Amino acid sequence: MQHITVVPYDPAWEKEFEKEAAALEKILGEECLALYHIGSTAVPGLKAKPIIDILAVVRSLDGVDERCSLFEKLGYECMGEMGIRSRRYFRKGGDERTHQIHIFEEKNQKEIRRHLAVRDYLRGHRAEAEAYGSLKARLAEEFPYDIEGYCQGKDAFVKQLEEKALLWRKLQENRRGLKFCRLRNCRKLLKPAAEWFAEKWGIAEEIYLESMERCLRQKEGIPQWYVLIDEEGNIAAGAGMIDNDFHSRKDLTPNLCALYVEERYRNRGLARWILDEIRAEAGNMGYDKLYLVTDHMGFYERCGWKLKKISTHLFTVLTICVILALAQGDRPAQFRYQEV
Repeated sequence: MQHITVVPYDPAWEKEFEKEAAALEKILGEECLALYHIGSTAVPGLKAKPIIDILAVVRSLDGVDERCSLFEKLGYECMGEMGIRSRRYFRKGGDERTHQIHIFEEKNQKEIRRHLAVRDYLRGHRAEAEAYGSLKARLAEEFPYDIEGYCQGKDAFVKQLEEKALLWRKLQENRRGLKFCRLRNCRKLLKPAAEWFAEKWGIAEEIYLESMERCLRQKEGIPQWYVLIDEEGNIAAGAGMIDNDFHSRKDLTPNLCALYVEERYRNRGLARWILDEIRAEAGNMGYDKLYLVTDHMGFYERCGWKLKKISTHLFTVLTICVILALAQGDRPAQFRYQEV
């Protein structure tokens, strides 16, 4: 019967992985394309069962099956797919398990990406890792000899974790080659940024330039302007934070304004990236709310904004405009990055 224990992170786990990986490379030979340390023991600071999880990427599972006897000589049990299609699962240590190997063919990118995304997400999100570690420690005390109860207890958390990790991984990939720039630190971008915003929104370039120059002079406070720059030096997206965005409620300040994403960069989560950066800056400035006028209510509500007021007199060009307020800390526990 397996005794479930969860212990504090041990730096020796990484060395144990390297030692085992070297032995596995010899077994797999030319079939082996990559070996990764995954699971909780691969996340510094995370409480974990002291079991080294290894992800092996191979050319062919047929070549793995032919080597089962070699794995057995190294102390592993060959368990076949063990519940995950097109996987080969090996375990070592009997009831007091010490190592697990999850082997996938290179073409099975879905499973490979899933395992690596969760590992990398936990490495970069300390609060999430601490919550996961605390949950596992509690479950280990509650179910010390009941692996099924232990796994069921963390199932909902793990599923949500995987969803967020995959979403985060996709965002990281979508942001490659893009640089977030605060115009207060980029004087050379003021003129091209003013021209870009003017072209997108049909408002005089001089109005944008005047606001951006104020941002440059004072550095802190309102207004602030932001752009994403691609590898070719072109603006991919941008937005501003100003006192008031052409509505009569002067008490509703500051306002998000002029958010725009170039068409070829849409559906990559860039609007949400900018929104999150502006939200963080507003919080650092001491503001607990941001406001905006928009007719894209659905998009902003999915990003955590809340309806503040509906008015039919804010813009002459729109029959109904919506003022939305985003309170600091109001982000939903589960969210999706979407763009209009």
